[in-house]
Amino acid sequence: MTILESSEAEIIQKLKNKDENTFDKIYLKCKSNAIGFLINNGASPDDAEDIYQDANIVLYQNLQKSDFELTCTIQTYLNSICRFQLLNRFRKTKNDVKISDTFNFEENIQDWFPEFDPEKEDRIQKIEKALSEFETLETKCFEILKNYFYKNMTMEEIALNMGYTNGDNVKNQKSRCQKKLKEMVYAN
Repeated sequence: MTILESSEAEIIQKLKNKDENTFDKIYLKCKSNAIGFLINNGASPDDAEDIYQDANIVLYQNLQKSDFELTCTIQTYLNSICRFQLLNRFRKTKNDVKISDTFNFEENIQDWFPEFDPEKEDRIQKIEKALSEFETLETKCFEILKNYFYKNMTMEEIALNMGYTNGDNVKNQKSRCQKKLKEMVYAN
């Protein structure tokens, strides 16, 4: 059975079982749409490649969590992660561009977001607001999460970089930080 003949649920199960062949096929299958999407919306080709690789790492890590349930297609999930990471890069450079104002969706990617869903947009805005507050109020937590999820640093590298005694301490702190961020999102 090829990857194109497999149902999305079967593919997800293979990915959860760490099937590298399936992961490679998904990586290649989804890459051109995601990279094109990013470049069309202001990312340089190098940044687009980096963002896409980060998105795949996030997908892989989340699929390994027992409580994670993918409620959309893999392409949509990867595109959503890419969108958030591109927004974060714009914010870091203090660029006033708002992606929602500048995105020109092409016909071949309209199925990513078949129709505008105000409830989802509201949730996205709440998450973005919580992240902004979190960055201001919990700077050390924000740095840990940013280093781990966006810079793909190991726990040991973060410990060395931020002055923790070891990677296990960073891992414990990261868990607490994720919990705080989740609480802030729900509070919004």
